[in-house]
Amino acid sequence: MDSMETPTPKPMPPQKPAELALPPELLAAQEQMAKVQCAFCRKMVDKGDKFCRYCGKEVGKVPFRFTHAGAAGMFLVIGPLNLFWIWRSPVMSRNTKIFYTFFYLSLTVMVLIPVVKSLKAIIDLYSGALSGNL
Repeated sequence: MDSMETPTPKPMPPQKPAELALPPELLAAQEQMAKVQCAFCRKMVDKGDKFCRYCGKEVGKVPFRFTHAGAAGMFLVIGPLNLFWIWRSPVMSRNTKIFYTFFYLSLTVMVLIPVVKSLKAIIDLYSGALSGNL
């Protein structure tokens, strides 16, 4: 009789642990956390990128016009038109933007009222001088 040998089973290669399937909401949140917003084109790019893949600018570098010092400096140059850049700033919080809006508009009104009164006085004086009533 031939001896029947039982074949020895081959060892199974180690298997990778099954990855846990995350719900779509967590996957989306995880992807969102790994991205940052480009300060120039405002598109989302990967956190590890050094340059924006859409506009080519350096990621993480914020233009001066979007900083607090830039907001103050530009107000001196272009006045309340600077609010456009303030509201586009990715650095400032919403509450800061609201503060700057009320502060700049009230400061503008405080400056415009005396300017308008002075211009009216100059016009009245000029029209009186032309008519001979001084």
